Amino acid sequence: MVGASSHRLEFAPIAAGDRTAFEALFRLHYRPLCAFAVQYVKDADKAEDLVQDLFFRLWLDRAKLTITTSLKAYLFASVRNRCLNAVKSAGRVVAARLGISVKTVENQMGKALKTLRDELSDLVPLLPWLFWISEGGG
Repeated sequence: MVGASSHRLEFAPIAAGDRTAFEALFRLHYRPLCAFAVQYVKDADKAEDLVQDLFFRLWLDRAKLTITTSLKAYLFASVRNRCLNAVKSAGRVVAARLGISVKTVENQMGKALKTLRDELSDLVPLLPWLFWISEGGG
């Protein structure tokens, strides 16, 4: 198991201002982080904004950060948290625009998701087949 001190060493060049190390980190993780973020926010542009902002903040705060996990784990956890905050914030905006409470929005979204799950449950056995077809299997 890798210890916290080795994780600090992994981030040390970036913390010291090494732009090449930062660029390499960005190039390695940018696309996977965007794909991960889209799963939460359902909007590719919003996902890219969140990931770009994470890297921007990472560079600005590099000297103050203490990372005790792998950089990859830190980045994915940070993106997840940013996405959850964005989704939560969007719910507050939808509630304000409609003049209803956030709880009402949450309840209605829950009902809608349950309806979708119920209505689409018959399609679940077809998903592997559809995937196979889409990949040129048939």
